[in-house]
Amino acid sequence: MPLFLIVFGHEAWRRVCPLSLASQIPGLVGLQRYSRKVERRTGAIRKTPQVMSRQSWLARNSWYVQFGLLFIGIVARILVINTDRKAMAIASLSIISAALVTGFLWGGKTWCNYFCPANIVQKIYTEPGGILKSHPHHLRPKLPQSMCRKATADGDIGACVGCVANCGDIDLQRAYWSDVLDPQRRNVYYMFFGLIIGFYEYYYLYAGNWD
Repeated sequence: MPLFLIVFGHEAWRRVCPLSLASQIPGLVGLQRYSRKVERRTGAIRKTPQVMSRQSWLARNSWYVQFGLLFIGIVARILVINTDRKAMAIASLSIISAALVTGFLWGGKTWCNYFCPANIVQKIYTEPGGILKSHPHHLRPKLPQSMCRKATADGDIGACVGCVANCGDIDLQRAYWSDVLDPQRRNVYYMFFGLIIGFYEYYYLYAGNWD
């Protein structure tokens, strides 16, 4: 996964990620929650997918939440999942179920932006871009990068629901530079480095030597 991210970048991974797909399934089959708003001029009722409030605790602390889930997943992998097929099955099904539930409760790529632990790895390895990524900040394409979209008879069209400001699925360069000085980003970058050291140090502590 890290090699794929470095070469092909954020947009390619978001298009093929199985958990991203799982989070989109409720919307594709019509089971997603919607909020209803009445248009003042026409009186028509407009349905829009529910989105995470940008002022919510989760939105303001998403870096720490996702890193915490990544930490729990890494520890569980070392201690249990790697050596127990039942634990592997339970963990895999639990993560897929969490993505499905998130897709039911909120629209867009809420799972990717606020919950998915792999998003931390993805940000660190790809931002502000992969080797073979496109350049929407220069080309201004109609459907940039991995923007939310839906299929029609005339091809894909945009279906952005505005989950986050400066969304990386629209323009990763802009998303990166808009919050590059965020203290949460800085802290999580250092914590990720510590997580890598801890992951490999565990084997030495367990065995007593590097053999």
